[in-house]
Amino acid sequence: MIIGYLHLSWLGFVSLFVLGFLLQQGLYRLGRYGGLRLTLFLAGFFATELLMFGQGTLLWLGLTALPSFNWLMFWASVPMPLGLGLLFLGQRGLKVKIV
Repeated sequence: MIIGYLHLSWLGFVSLFVLGFLLQQGLYRLGRYGGLRLTLFLAGFFATELLMFGQGTLLWLGLTALPSFNWLMFWASVPMPLGLGLLFLGQRGLKVKIV
């Protein structure tokens, strides 16, 4: 549960705040496929959160842990770096004006 909370705090709130701040300041633009790329990142984020809190809840209740939890976490995590990488690759050619 602690790891899930830290994951939620840092990956969820902080990274999305930074992305929103960059968008607001005009230092970042989503571009044509930005929504799809952001959705890919968020899908991985919510899938890993669901798995972490689900596993913690099952163990807290004294029930059987999820089978193959590590593999499930791995495959649920794959969309996050993929989405972030695609978001950053979409910034090619962006000209930032520093005042």
